[in-house]
Amino acid sequence: MKKAFFVVIAAIFLTIFTTCQKKEAEPNILIAYFSHTGNTKAVAEYIQSSVGGDLAEIKTADPYTDDRDALLEQGREELANNIRPPLASKVENIEKYDIIFIGFPIWFSTTPMAILTFLETHDLSGKTIVPFSTRGGGDIGQSVERVKEASPNSVVVDGFHDINRANFSQAAELTAAWMKDFDAKKLMRK
Repeated sequence: MKKAFFVVIAAIFLTIFTTCQKKEAEPNILIAYFSHTGNTKAVAEYIQSSVGGDLAEIKTADPYTDDRDALLEQGREELANNIRPPLASKVENIEKYDIIFIGFPIWFSTTPMAILTFLETHDLSGKTIVPFSTRGGGDIGQSVERVKEASPNSVVVDGFHDINRANFSQAAELTAAWMKDFDAKKLMRK
């Protein structure tokens, strides 16, 4: 009788221990990016190769021109007038993602307005947002602050902003070095 009692108790403790030791679920990751020249897209793909997740390109309903002068004029007008260009589509099932990498080129020392459209038209409440950017020769300016302002119910970390025109040939290596210490589960606890 005592032996049966101890076997039952041992089985209960084993069940509790096994249940507590189950592996924590991996967070679902989305890598959303806006890329006019392809540089930000390349970094998004490098990130995906490191952490997995789903890629989603952010496209405006009316594509931007390839004419540099016209593009600069349009970008300045959007920024000056706080215009949110409509997007071609939304990310379906955004609620399933825990961590969202958001990539963009730096335009006029900040995010392109299409990024603000994306952030404001998707419910990212409770999500962790990791901005990353590419740039010509300037600095990142107010880009991270703008992402934070557009995502008040999310945790926005500083992200990755080291890729520029001068070092783009090393973008894969620089991204890999940044991703080396990336820990999605740790990021989720912030």
